[in-house]
Amino acid sequence: MDKLTVRFTLTVSYADLPVAVAHANARIISAKALAGPKENLENKPNGTGPFKLESYDSSRMIRLVRNDNYFIEGVPYLDAVELHLFPDLTAQSANYLSGNMDVLLAVEQSDYDRIDKAPGSNAMRVASGRFVNVVMRFDQKPFDDVRVRKALAMSIDRQTLVDVILEGLGRPARDNILSPEYAYVIDSPEIPYDTAAAKQLLADAGYPDGIKIDLVASNRPAIRGQVAIAIKQMALPAGFDINVKSMPHDTYLANYWRKGNFYMAYWGMRSTPDGAFTLLLTSDASYEDTAWNNKEFDAIVAKARSTPDDSERAQLYAEAQKLILRDTPYIIPFFQDVLTASRDGVKGWVVHPLNRVYYIESVWLDRN
Repeated sequence: MDKLTVRFTLTVSYADLPVAVAHANARIISAKALAGPKENLENKPNGTGPFKLESYDSSRMIRLVRNDNYFIEGVPYLDAVELHLFPDLTAQSANYLSGNMDVLLAVEQSDYDRIDKAPGSNAMRVASGRFVNVVMRFDQKPFDDVRVRKALAMSIDRQTLVDVILEGLGRPARDNILSPEYAYVIDSPEIPYDTAAAKQLLADAGYPDGIKIDLVASNRPAIRGQVAIAIKQMALPAGFDINVKSMPHDTYLANYWRKGNFYMAYWGMRSTPDGAFTLLLTSDASYEDTAWNNKEFDAIVAKARSTPDDSERAQLYAEAQKLILRDTPYIIPFFQDVLTASRDGVKGWVVHPLNRVYYIESVWLDRN
């Protein structure tokens, strides 16, 4: 091999390797930096990106300057990029609207129209696989019975959640963890809002008088609690008497996340189906939280991961998604759009469905 060739030696076949090494989190680091103190990798980054770190103030600003040795000739166009840090989105939006910023990385739903209509401002929305989900433990009552999970799924008016909570900036989802932006996604059947049918399912499952239960929601981001309160109201006619317990995020993480029986979670989109499945749903997933532990699903995902043939992978991932739809490990009521904004003079600014992935090397400014 020549000195510019890298060889990966894997213990198992991994069809998504090209995607994994192209991801923004896959960084090329010099051997010298890797041999030094590991904390330097965080506060003194060393890599091959289009910009270099010039200064870092965790309370105020991160400043990047052009990397003249960037391996793609002709870019980046900008000499420097400044990332201003704010305590919350309200302060960030106010600073943008005052004309002190060229780009607003994140826009709240409630601010989208105002920012889009502001002089010289252009709000942007991109369909994404980001979602709020209801976690239900398979190893604890009452959610050990699929009929209870299906009943709750039918007790949620998904379009109303999109219209009211997302203010139209998203789409109803059908409890498939994969949004239409993923490769290999299948069409999922619509889940009707039918509280009468849901109530009958509860009775069939042995709960003719309904279920009284606590639903836990972290206060960060606020959308978790908003969805929880809406579900409480929507599901009451079906027989679900839900008490929403909102709490600080630290308390939620320490006491309920991956431990609780019934709570609200929040996840961004992954790069591939395998990335989503092995993050949340396989038995050995990094953040497995339902105790679904479906060995058939595990085997299908493992086989798809090692299968290079595209048509075979499509068939395997279709089978995996059908198991998700059959067993309802999560209730996923909607997919939330990624929202950003930029000034008229900003050119080449694009938004990725993954969110937090920004291709600033292609951005340039027209100050005329």
